[in-house]
Amino acid sequence: MKFPSGAGCSAEIDDDFTSNNFTDRGSGFGVDTTEERCDWIAFRGNSVNGTFIALPSELGADSFLVQFTLVISAFSATTGNEKYFWVGLSSSNSCNSTTSQNNLAMYFHNYSGEANLRLQSDDNGTFQGGVLSTVQASAFTKYIRIYYDSTATTTAKLEIYSNSDFSDTPVTATDTSYDTSLRYTNFVMMGMKHASAGAGSATGYIKDLKIFNDRITPCP
Repeated sequence: MKFPSGAGCSAEIDDDFTSNNFTDRGSGFGVDTTEERCDWIAFRGNSVNGTFIALPSELGADSFLVQFTLVISAFSATTGNEKYFWVGLSSSNSCNSTTSQNNLAMYFHNYSGEANLRLQSDDNGTFQGGVLSTVQASAFTKYIRIYYDSTATTTAKLEIYSNSDFSDTPVTATDTSYDTSLRYTNFVMMGMKHASAGAGSATGYIKDLKIFNDRITPCP
């Protein structure tokens, strides 16, 4: 992990996954230092599965940016195959989707053929509601930004890019009801814990995780 610094730039986390700084819960999630990525397998099941890293300082009221590469290696859009993956900021390190927690994240599921990537901002459980983007989960590589801009009056945004340098026009989902009283202490990836299991799963990984405080663009 790298912690860059510079005038006017506060980098909370800059993780290239050459070392393992995450704590895993259950199975299916974890850092692969050889491939320099954090792997995940997403499905609906009755156990807690996920991984997390504590933030050096809490995020919430001031501007911040979460940025990473998202790779979905395998995804079947068959109707009824329920696949769930959640990634973002939380006040909890439980990796338990049934635990009440402040959260700002991206997630997707496949339910009756619908698998849009969504932006969620909530103070309850995860995998709930959210603002839809037009991007459907499939086997792809996308470049993700999730951020809150304190100058934009309670607005949080998900941006989904196709270019690794973030140079193209992103697909977006915007939450205009972001609650500045919420606080986040962990970056979390998790699957969905549910009383009944779903069918199917999706697999993939994230790379090049960067989290910045007090800014909505990366350090120069």
